[in-house]
Amino acid sequence: MVQINFQLNLSNDEELLLSKILKCTQIQLPDNLSRIGNAALNEYVKMFTGDKVFTRGKDMLEYRLINLIQSYYQGRIPAEDEISGIFQTSQVESRTMLKAISSKYQYILEAVIKESLKNKLDIDARKNGNSDFRISIDGSFFRDGYNKILARVATHAPLVKDNTTTSVYIIKNGEYAYLCNQLGIQETVNAYV
Repeated sequence: MVQINFQLNLSNDEELLLSKILKCTQIQLPDNLSRIGNAALNEYVKMFTGDKVFTRGKDMLEYRLINLIQSYYQGRIPAEDEISGIFQTSQVESRTMLKAISSKYQYILEAVIKESLKNKLDIDARKNGNSDFRISIDGSFFRDGYNKILARVATHAPLVKDNTTTSVYIIKNGEYAYLCNQLGIQETVNAYV
């Protein structure tokens, strides 16, 4: 293992802008930049050693996202708007990049994707009384991931968009129980307001 330390000279305006982009405080910024630097150095090492040499820019960006997921996001699939903030891409381009890495690097990301789906469901699924569960999902990655699990059994219905909101989906009680079982989490009822 090689220990590397370096100093990055940023103006206060640059620190503020980076904190805004990375959605962190200026105090958290050095740790966040360190994790991003780790991802970048890993990418360079793989290029120098010939392990990862890309001829297309798209492939390089996808590999860069993989490195960021492993280092900066600490094994969490980022939301599309987070990817857009880092890569300066549109939501559609970020969605396309997520779909591409989910397919191209599916075996590398298998545990990361499952853990991200598990954490989102465990933390964000809400219900009141006997009603169905509701979950806030920005973008299509998580929705598609849950629907892929539900599609394993033909009798399960997919998540349905709640037409009264912009990003809330309805999960029927039986489908919620199945998702919890498949993701290895205990069914919990968190009330929503």
